[in-house]
Amino acid sequence: MNNIKILIVEDQKIIARDLVNLLVEWGYVTTGCAATCEEAIALFNSEQPDIALVDIQLKGEIDGIETVKKMNELRPIPIVYLTAQADTVTYERAKSSNPAAYLLKPFDERSLQLSLDLAFDIFEKQYQSTQPHPKEDNLSADKVKLSADIILQFNDAIFIKQNYRFVKLIKEELILLEADRNYSYIHTKQQRHIIRMPLNMALEKLQFSTLVRVHRSFAVNILNVKEFNDTEIVMNNNKLVPFSSAYRDDFLKNFDVI
Repeated sequence: MNNIKILIVEDQKIIARDLVNLLVEWGYVTTGCAATCEEAIALFNSEQPDIALVDIQLKGEIDGIETVKKMNELRPIPIVYLTAQADTVTYERAKSSNPAAYLLKPFDERSLQLSLDLAFDIFEKQYQSTQPHPKEDNLSADKVKLSADIILQFNDAIFIKQNYRFVKLIKEELILLEADRNYSYIHTKQQRHIIRMPLNMALEKLQFSTLVRVHRSFAVNILNVKEFNDTEIVMNNNKLVPFSSAYRDDFLKNFDVI
């Protein structure tokens, strides 16, 4: 499956630009930004997006909810609403269009990523439902399901599922892992990826000898440690990581004292 495409419908230029930058940083493909219903429908028809981030309050007479209804008449896709409106009337109107998520402004990166994750789940189910199913006798009982919580390993590389494709990460380019409840962020030299598993599970799956836990929320790749002291570690990308005394002995075991 090709990279899924995300349409942004947002009339505030600064927010629209920030959304594009975030999505590109996370490895997603954007089909452009629309500030009005007319622009959104034009991009929807020309670019054929798979998911849309839609602000409810738009320029012009037609708001985001009515815009989504027009898009749904053409081709239903998963929608994430972005809005500063938390009133019941607006929410009920939005809910009638069956969105994947309803995200209140101002939102943080984690909230956006989780909302996109819900939209991607819906998109994947829709995509799979349109694909031909193999005959039952062609399926083996031990066939691996390539779900979002699987990590593939080959020599010095791992493959993680991002944007419904498996992305190759070279182990030596991995900087650190950062916990975020039931998710974990993988920081590399180029960008940051999110995987749907807690840090403990990610470390168990990776089995990477130079990846060491240094805090309840962080594990670092010793190959990319720039400097450290008793309380913090500086990585090669200049990210500062807290260094907990509970993990110090295990960290220092990886060094020879000469």
